Amino acid sequence: MAFLDNSGDIILDAVLTDVGRRRMANGNFQIRKFALGDDEINYKTYKLNHPSGSAYSDLEILQTPIFEAVTAESSAVNYGLLSITRTDLLYLPSIKFNYEMSDTTAVQQHNKMVYLAVNDETYARVKSVTASPSAALGKLGERCLASGQSNGRQIYWESGIDSTDQPANPTTRYNLITSVGMLDTAFTVDVDQRFIHGLLQLSGDTTFSAPVDSTADAVIPFNNVSAGGSSTSTNLTNYVNFQVRGVNNMLYKPSGDRIDRSVLAGPRGTGASLNFLVPQELKDTAAAGTPTLFTQYGITGQTVFGGSDTYDIIDTTVYIRGNASTATAQIPLRILRYAG
Repeated sequence: MAFLDNSGDIILDAVLTDVGRRRMANGNFQIRKFALGDDEINYKTYKLNHPSGSAYSDLEILQTPIFEAVTAESSAVNYGLLSITRTDLLYLPSIKFNYEMSDTTAVQQHNKMVYLAVNDETYARVKSVTASPSAALGKLGERCLASGQSNGRQIYWESGIDSTDQPANPTTRYNLITSVGMLDTAFTVDVDQRFIHGLLQLSGDTTFSAPVDSTADAVIPFNNVSAGGSSTSTNLTNYVNFQVRGVNNMLYKPSGDRIDRSVLAGPRGTGASLNFLVPQELKDTAAAGTPTLFTQYGITGQTVFGGSDTYDIIDTTVYIRGNASTATAQIPLRILRYAG
């Protein structure tokens, strides 16, 4: 692997993937489509007010070192570009996690991670940890999911426009999201199948809603059902993806004293939530000994929260993509098992 010469000329570096070479060997290779990606570009280097003028604003982006093309399909393009023919599209939706959606069901982050207890024993131990021995821990029961639990804590997220340029009301929702084909009625969720075997999602009759002029909090009829069947992820080794339902997000900007439970500054499109199901081999209690997966891929016997309780942990990442907007987000997930 090496970098392309980026001294000034435009270089198009094209290679055949493993699949392409196989098809060429079989005599049935034809280029029918192509895709573009910007995996290595950091748009934060764009300097709007460059001291040398606007012609230099994107110079650092244009001179970004780029790797040579790779043949592995799983790493060729992870962040593909989106083709949009409309010229009046001024905003693109983004995905933001909502840890304040509901006081009783929204899971909180702990140390910038979401914790997942593999069994009832682990969940009970985590919930029992209070402000002692560390005040920073707070109520850990609010910061931990329980595997397979359909009526407990969930991860919520919203898809919409996170900008104060436009108000959050039904008109802007339709004009800026629905009418331009950016309403994420479904999300693709990629998980590592070694550690996650299934997902729970909101039922189809659910909406995110609350009266605009009321002091009431968000209303989310909660009824988790299994997510759609899995298929192998294209770009991630050991990963499979599930289809998770996006429900209508009617959390418009409140006009009264009600708390705005949305984390989006502008028009809200859809919302979703999920919980995870871990494989049976991760669910052993402390008395049964440490499962092999924790030994192979994690760390065992850790005093995660201080005190004398020890836990086995596996850290993994969950990837979310809006099927209409192609907006992406990641969940850093820590799988937790009480060890003794």
